[in-house]
Amino acid sequence: MVELADHTVAQVLRLEETKKNCEFAPRNETTAAARNRFAENPLLEAVLITDRGRHTEALLGIATRWDVLRCPA
Repeated sequence: MVELADHTVAQVLRLEETKKNCEFAPRNETTAAARNRFAENPLLEAVLITDRGRHTEALLGIATRWDVLRCPA
């Protein structure tokens, strides 16, 4: 167990920044593929959708675990 009182806020934030809680996906990715992303990474909070799935592109949308589970299989 980690005792937070022994660490600075900066240390905790740095640790949080290393967690991969979002991924980029292209706009034509299937819902099944997005569902697999969430299944493979339990810490994944969102799939960020761009034209070709690159972080340098304009954000077109955000899909959460809840969004993907609502889609028909």
